[in-house]
Amino acid sequence: MAKPNINEIVTDRIIAAMERGVVPWKKPWVGGSGPTSLTTGKAYRGINSLILHVVQVADEYELPLWGTYKQAKALGGSVRKGAKGTPVVLWKPIDKENDDGSIDSFMMMRYFTVFNVGQMDDVEIPDKYLIQRDPVPVLDGVTAALNYAGGPSVRHLTQDQAFYTPKDDTITLPTLEQFTSPEAYAATALHEVIHSTGHEDRLHRIDPNAPFGCNTYAQEELVAEIGAAMLASNLNITVEWDQTAAYVSAWLSKLQDDRKLLVRAAQQAQKAVDHTNLVDTAGAQDEQEVAA
Repeated sequence: MAKPNINEIVTDRIIAAMERGVVPWKKPWVGGSGPTSLTTGKAYRGINSLILHVVQVADEYELPLWGTYKQAKALGGSVRKGAKGTPVVLWKPIDKENDDGSIDSFMMMRYFTVFNVGQMDDVEIPDKYLIQRDPVPVLDGVTAALNYAGGPSVRHLTQDQAFYTPKDDTITLPTLEQFTSPEAYAATALHEVIHSTGHEDRLHRIDPNAPFGCNTYAQEELVAEIGAAMLASNLNITVEWDQTAAYVSAWLSKLQDDRKLLVRAAQQAQKAVDHTNLVDTAGAQDEQEVAA
């Protein structure tokens, strides 16, 4: 009788659990509708949305609200002296009459400059743009995890993403007011903490050139999920894992194709948790000897 393969057993159990019916993924935070016009309340679209989101994150503006110099003045304020604006694209319909009287219609691209509300003074921000929620409490242990020794910088912005950036060694999270519960914040924060341990100056686990969806990328997401669960358990933090379990299900096909992927990820997750130095690892050697 063939010896059971531990990679097959563990992966099959995880896949079976996922296939029993995982609810569609839902972000555990609200708001963060993306870059928005301060005067019209309309969201920027297309390339403008991308440009302004990148600038907001890079310059750490708290709110995704933008307006022109004139719009700031109309709202009772002004653009701060020396502030650098961001060019965005405006497509305007143009009708041109030809010599024969026919009309040619086309779109002309023009640029105009906007400023984030964080670059303005004395601007009255309409209440509808502000998140009308109380900040969720930060559970004991989460702050310590986000500030582990030698770890990355952490920032909170009113935006629609949570991510770790290896190049800047920075964790970016939505604000506490955006999260639906302390447990949701904990799950998101710990996930990004584990990602940060893969930096080249720490465990050198993250390949910045790995394309989205490849096995390396999939494995790193599993490392973050499993490591976050381990860290939460060790710190006695309650989190909302139903959200993150659905996130992991996005990599189901990768698990089916590579039966060793989950076990490799779990091993790296344990190293990530140990690297934070937030838990007692005195028994690690004994555990290795038993496993051997």
